[in-house]
Amino acid sequence: MVTNEAQPDVEQPTEEEAPPSRRHGRTARDMVLSLVVLLIPVAIIVAFVWARGGDDVIVIDPGPTIAEAQAAHAFPVAVPDGLSSDWKPISSQYTTSDNTLRIGYITPTGGAVQLVESSTPTDSMLISELGDDVRPTGVVAAGNAQWNTYELHNGGRAVVLAENGRTVIIVGNAQASELQQLAATLG
Repeated sequence: MVTNEAQPDVEQPTEEEAPPSRRHGRTARDMVLSLVVLLIPVAIIVAFVWARGGDDVIVIDPGPTIAEAQAAHAFPVAVPDGLSSDWKPISSQYTTSDNTLRIGYITPTGGAVQLVESSTPTDSMLISELGDDVRPTGVVAAGNAQWNTYELHNGGRAVVLAENGRTVIIVGNAQASELQQLAATLG
């Protein structure tokens, strides 16, 4: 038998009155704590890499590149002879289009220098390698040659040897004595 009893009114929640979600009530403090928990492993990894010496340089052998430049017979290639192992060659390139040899070094004190040799005429090479805003600062003897010295607008230095048929430039942010030391080893 079916009775028509009135059911008590049970309010059904509306969208506006939906039960609170699990995210309701989280604060900015909770978000900051979550970020801290995520950043702790990152900080540990960074500290580990830093303690290991994460700025190790990769030393290369410039010998094959020097041999390629010598085989081209475009200019007499000056080869560093007698540099200590504290000089770390990190890059080398010979381009046949302009007959230019480039060898990059990290110096014993951590400076960076590049040895550039080419058959390109000195005037155009100075502008392309050093820019047009350089200041000549004098002449120094290194090895068996007299090298012109320059100060660059960015604080770098250069020593330049201009000979018939070749130009040699040593440029970088190293100490002037290190530029001269490299120049003295070129034979």
